[in-house]
Amino acid sequence: MQYFSGRLRRVLFPLMLAGTAAVFYYLIDSRFDRTEKYLDDLNKKYSETLLQE
Repeated sequence: MQYFSGRLRRVLFPLMLAGTAAVFYYLIDSRFDRTEKYLDDLNKKYSETLLQE
């Protein structure tokens, strides 16, 4: 980062921070969506087995 001027570094650093935050948010968000779907499927299977008994 030594060859960057001060102004360029002031612009790039927040952009990189925002980019990493966006990537992490996307990963965590999609993981929660999958978990919610998994729990819904589990609930459906469980209620079906209860109805059969």
